Amino acid sequence: MLLHINRYLGNNVRLLGLIIAMVMMLGTSSLVTMPKAEDPQFYLPISVVEVIAPGMSPALLETQVVGPIEQSLELVEDIKTIETKIRHGAVNITVRFIHGTEADAGFDEVVRAVSRVQNRFPEDVQKVLYFKASPITVNVLQLAISHPDNDWQTIKRTATKLKDELQALDNVQRAQIWGMPEMVVAVAVDSQKLIQHNISIEQVQQAIGSRGKATHAGYIDDQQVRFTINLSGEYKSIKEIEQTVVKTNGTAQVLVSDVANISLEFYKPDNLAFVGNQPVVYVTVQQRDGTNIYTLGKQTRAVVDQFSQTHPEVHVSTIVAQEDSVRFRINGFLGDLASGLILILVCLFFFMGFKQSMWVSLALPLTIFATLTLMNMMGFVLQQMTIAGLIVALGLLVDNSLVVVEQFVKVKDQVASRAEAVQRVIQEVGMPLVAGTLTTVFAFLPLLLLQSDTGDFMRALPVSVSIALVMSLVVALVVLPVLMGVFGVSQESSWSLSHYLNKFADGPFSRFLHVLLTKPVLVILVFIAIVVGCASLMSQVGVSLFPKAEKNTLVVNLETPVQSSIEHTKSVTLQLSNELQQFDGVQQVVSTVGATSPQIYYNHVPERGRTNYAQLLVITEEYEKNQIQNLIKQIRNKYSSSTLGRINVFEFQQGPVTDRPVTFRILGDDLEQVARRASELQAFMEKQEHVFDVRNISAESGLAYDIRIDEIKAHQKGVELASAERQVRLLIDGAVAATINDRFGQGFRVLVKGEATGALDLDQIYIKNQLGKPIPLSSFADVQVTRLQPAFYHYQRTRMNRVSADVMATGNVAKVTAEIDNYLQSLSWNNGLSYKIGGEEEARKQSFGGLSQIMIIVVVGIFVLLFVQFNSFAQPMVIISLLPIAFAGAVVGMFVTGLSFSMMAFIGLISLIGIMVNDAIIVVDGFNKGRVHLLDKRDAMVKSASSRFTPVILTSLTTIVGLLPLTLFGGDLWMPMGTVIITGLLFTTLASLIWVPAFTMLVTRSKTKAP
Repeated sequence: MLLHINRYLGNNVRLLGLIIAMVMMLGTSSLVTMPKAEDPQFYLPISVVEVIAPGMSPALLETQVVGPIEQSLELVEDIKTIETKIRHGAVNITVRFIHGTEADAGFDEVVRAVSRVQNRFPEDVQKVLYFKASPITVNVLQLAISHPDNDWQTIKRTATKLKDELQALDNVQRAQIWGMPEMVVAVAVDSQKLIQHNISIEQVQQAIGSRGKATHAGYIDDQQVRFTINLSGEYKSIKEIEQTVVKTNGTAQVLVSDVANISLEFYKPDNLAFVGNQPVVYVTVQQRDGTNIYTLGKQTRAVVDQFSQTHPEVHVSTIVAQEDSVRFRINGFLGDLASGLILILVCLFFFMGFKQSMWVSLALPLTIFATLTLMNMMGFVLQQMTIAGLIVALGLLVDNSLVVVEQFVKVKDQVASRAEAVQRVIQEVGMPLVAGTLTTVFAFLPLLLLQSDTGDFMRALPVSVSIALVMSLVVALVVLPVLMGVFGVSQESSWSLSHYLNKFADGPFSRFLHVLLTKPVLVILVFIAIVVGCASLMSQVGVSLFPKAEKNTLVVNLETPVQSSIEHTKSVTLQLSNELQQFDGVQQVVSTVGATSPQIYYNHVPERGRTNYAQLLVITEEYEKNQIQNLIKQIRNKYSSSTLGRINVFEFQQGPVTDRPVTFRILGDDLEQVARRASELQAFMEKQEHVFDVRNISAESGLAYDIRIDEIKAHQKGVELASAERQVRLLIDGAVAATINDRFGQGFRVLVKGEATGALDLDQIYIKNQLGKPIPLSSFADVQVTRLQPAFYHYQRTRMNRVSADVMATGNVAKVTAEIDNYLQSLSWNNGLSYKIGGEEEARKQSFGGLSQIMIIVVVGIFVLLFVQFNSFAQPMVIISLLPIAFAGAVVGMFVTGLSFSMMAFIGLISLIGIMVNDAIIVVDGFNKGRVHLLDKRDAMVKSASSRFTPVILTSLTTIVGLLPLTLFGGDLWMPMGTVIITGLLFTTLASLIWVPAFTMLVTRSKTKAP
C-alpha cells in the first residue's frame, strides 16, 4: 500500500505540496489557538466537605455530624477512601473515588449524600462547604481589595461588584470572595439595664423580630392607578432599630436604645486576609475548562482596569496572575523545543551535508506541526507535559527520516531511476521502521495505561510522543521518499562528519568488532560485570516521586497554641509577616488567618475554620533555586523554636495530592489507646535523623468554659434548665432577630446578644425565672475552665490519629519511612489497634501501582512484535536483553548527578527503551539480510554493525543534543528524565554496536537461513 501511495503522490507532487502547506498552517494555528495552561488539566476524583460549627466538641461532631454523613455516603458507589478530620468546631471530610470515576458525578453524589442528612445537623452548624480537588479548580487570578480607611461596607460592596463582573466573563468558571468577615448589626444588651427595666434579652429579640418583618397589605386600585400598600416593617436604618419599643409601662416606653448599644461589627470572623499589614479581601477567578488563559487574562485585565477607574475609593492589587506564570513556563518549554531543534539541525548539517540534512530537517517541523494539529483536535491543552513529550520525541523523530535518507543515498546509484530507488528503500527499511515505531509506542504503554492520579497527570506526555512517532513514520515513509524521488539527493559530502564516521566504521571499528566477535562469551561476561556493578549503585540513589514546583512563592504555615483566639493569631501573623518582609529577596507577604490561602496550585487543598492557624505566602522577586533554598533555610533556622508558635515553611510540589512526606495512621476504637500509641510514635520520630516538624494533633487541646448548672438549685429559684441554657446562649452567642439593607442593597443580619466576653462577665449574667425576676447565674451555676477533647480522625469510618513529619533535603524519605515502619512492627498491636503507612510511600505505591504488570505486558508485547518481524525467538531476546543495560546506564547518570529515581526518571527509562529498541532492530535486521549472501555469521554481523554504525551514532547524538536544553534548563522536574535518557543512551548505543552483535552470534545457528 505504501508503494501505491508513493506512486500516486509522486505523480501528483502539487497535491503533496498542498498537504504539507495545510499541515504547517494548521500546526501554526493550533500552536496559537490551543488552550494553554501551566500544568496538566485533569479532574481528580476527590471531593472535600467542610462543616463549620463553632463551639461543638469533637465528640458531638462525631455523633451528630460525621456519623450521619458517613452513613449517607455508604449509598454512594465507587468510593475508595473516606478520611475525616474532626476537631473542635469543624469537620473536614475527604472522599476519594476509585480512579476512573467521573469527578463531577462523584462530587454531585457527595453533595447529595450530605444534603440528605443536613436537616439532622444541630443548630450550631453554620456552614457546609464543598470543594473539588483538581487543577481545573485552581484560582488563576487572585486580587486583593483594600480601603485606606478600612471601610468594610465599601470593601464588601465593591468586592461583590467586581466578583459579579468577573463572573460574567465567558472564560470564567467561577469567581469568589475570600476573607470577607460577616458584618452584622450587633444589638449588645446591657445586663444591668435589663434588670433595671425588668425585661429579658428574649423580649428584646422578640420585639426586634416582630418589628423588622417585611410586610405589606396588598394593593388598592384607584380608578386607573394601582397603589401597593406597604406597612412599617422592614428596618431601613439603625436608628429605626434603636427606636423599636420593647416594653410599655403605662405611658413610658422602653426602647431598644435604652437597654442596648447598636453598632455595625464583625460577627465571629473565621478568616481574615492581609497584604503586609493592610487588611484586604481576596477576589479569585477560576478558568473555564477548555479556554485559553491568555484570552482570560486579557479579559480580566480590562475588567479590573475599568473597575479601578470607576471605583477610585478602593485599591485593587494583583497577588497571583497565573497567565504570567503560564506564559513564562510555556515560552521556556517552547524555547527548549526550539533550541533542541536547532541543535539537531546543526548536528545534521555537519554530519550529513546541506542537501541530505535538508530533507531530515524538513521532517522535524512537519512532524511537530502535524502532532500539534492532532492534539488540538483531540482536545489536549498546551502545557508542560505536552511540550516535553515533543522534546522527548525529537531524537526519535530524527531516527526514521535519517534511516530513509541514508538508505536512499546508498541505493540510488544501484538502480536505474529514482522511482526504483524509492521502491527499494521502502522495501528494505519500511518494515524495520514500522516495527521500531510500534515497539517504541508500545514502550510508552505503561504511562498510557497507568490508572492513577499520577497517570492522569502525565497522560499528555506519552500521547504526544506516540502521535509524534506515528507522524514521523508517515513523513519518513510517505513524504520524504516522494520528495527525494522528485528532487533527488546529493552524494555524501566529503567534508561531512558522516563521511569520516563511515570511514571509521568500515575501517577501525570493523576490525575491532571482528576481533571481539571471536570471543563473544568474554564480551558478554564483561558487559554483565559492568551492568551488575553499575546497577548496584541503585541502593545509593534513592527513590522519590515528584520534585518541587519551582515557583517564586513559599508557603509558611503558622500554628499558635490550639486555644488561641483568632485575634491573637492575627496579631502573631502580622508580626511574623513584618519579619518575613525583611528577608532579602522577599517582594511581598500575603497572609490568611483562620484558613489556608485560596487554591493557587493544583494539589493545594484549602482548609478553613481554624482560629489558631494562619498561612502566609512569601512571594519573592523571581525564582532562583539557590536563593529560594537559602531563604527556606534562613526561615527554618530563625523560627525552629520560635515563641510565636509552630512555624513551617515549604515549597509547592509537583504531582498529585499527597499527605506530608512521612505519614503514619494509627487506627483503633479506643481514642485513649490511639492517642497513647500516637504519642509513642511521635517521640520516636522526633529522635530520627533528618526528620523535623513532627505533627500529632491528639497531643493538642484547647480550653473551654464549662457552665455547670445545678438543676436542683435552679428549680428552687424558679428557673427551668432549658430556659436558663437558652438565655445563656442568647447572651453569649446571640441570635438573629431581623435583617436590614443599606442604600446599596447590601443585607446585614441584626444580631441580639449580651456583652459577656470573658469569665468576669459570665459571673454577671442574670437569668429571668418563671416569675420574670432576674436571678444571677452564679447563684445556681459554676463556671470552670477545662481542657477540650483533642482532635482526631476517621479513616474508613474507623477512629484514627495521624502522625506526620517532613524530611530534610539531606535525608531520604523512603529510608526514614522504612526505619519508622520497623519500629512500629516491633510493638505489640492488640485491642483493635493497627497502623497504615501514608505519605510519599503510599503515594508512590499508588502512582506506580500496576506498573509491574503493565511492564510485563509491554515486554511481552514488544517480544511478540519482534518475533513477527524476525520469525525467531532468539533474536527478540537479544533486543530485550538491552533492558538491564539501559537501567544500569540510568542508575549511573542519577548517581553521578545526585538525583533520585523519580516518576520522571521512569519516563526517561521508557523513552530510552524505545530508542535502544530502534537501534538494535536496525543492527539485527541488517545481520539477517547479510546472511542471505554471507554464510559466515561473523562477516554478516560485522557488515551489518559497520553499515548501521553511522545512523546509530547520529540518532543517539541528535537525541542527546535535542534533550540538552530541557535537561539543563527545564528545571528539577525534567532533569531526571533527561539525565536518564542521556546517560542510558551512552550505554545502549555502545551495547547496540557490541553487545547485540556478540549476543546475536551466540544465539544464532551457523547455517540458519535468514527469515
